[in-house]
Amino acid sequence: MESSKREFLEFLDGDLEFRYAVAGYLGLSETLKRLDALAEEQVRLREEQTKHGRNK
Repeated sequence: MESSKREFLEFLDGDLEFRYAVAGYLGLSETLKRLDALAEEQVRLREEQTKHGRNK
């Protein structure tokens, strides 16, 4: 049983698609997708802020 747990955790750690499949099974996929979208938006806003700061 311990080796199965370790293997499962290794899959979670190394395989993003598997991680999302498990999250979906647990009902967390929508939350994770929204967090990913927020992170992408934050990066975009930071890039815009940096660009505007250079133009001053």
